[in-house]
Amino acid sequence: MVSFVRTLLTLLKFLILCRYPAHTSLADTTRTRYGGAVLAAFRSYERTSVKRAKLEQDVDFLKKCQDANLFPVFLRFKLSSRRLQNSSEIAKCRKRLLANEIRAKKRDLAN
Repeated sequence: MVSFVRTLLTLLKFLILCRYPAHTSLADTTRTRYGGAVLAAFRSYERTSVKRAKLEQDVDFLKKCQDANLFPVFLRFKLSSRRLQNSSEIAKCRKRLLANEIRAKKRDLAN
């Protein structure tokens, strides 16, 4: 079984190297074979995929913070008085801001 997998991986590597030579970049090969428009479309898709993954991770992180009743660094703003730092009003405000941020990220994710 191990030798079969090793052979399959070697064959796959050979096919990829034949299709995309080692001395040229993937972008150059794509541009040469399919044109600049296809490369631009691929890069656009790549950027969109990265942004979407980041938004999903952000929503997940913010929900975990909300479940654990913790606040991310961007919600720990300075106040004029130190005694206000831990007041219930500020905690309620931070919770509302966190909920608003989660909603905004989900809305961005839906678009």
